[in-house]
Amino acid sequence: MKSYGERLPKCGTEQVSRELAAKLSAELREVLEPLLKEIESLNERIKEYEARMEKIARESYPQVALLKTGEGGRNTDCFDLRSDPG
Repeated sequence: MKSYGERLPKCGTEQVSRELAAKLSAELREVLEPLLKEIESLNERIKEYEARMEKIARESYPQVALLKTGEGGRNTDCFDLRSDPG
């Protein structure tokens, strides 16, 4: 996009959506629309999988309720479950 003299605003992957392309030229928007749509879809699927993982963790490992999600999200929780707290 830089070579076209255009930029998308900085944001995290969770904020990527087709709305980001609204300020771009029609030509660039047309090319990026399918890509942004796919990113939106992936973000939704990730949220669904995270919710399913949370449910499984709560049901299978009651100690999960004692954990606090840190910088690593799921990775932190998995590490904490396997570490000796003492």
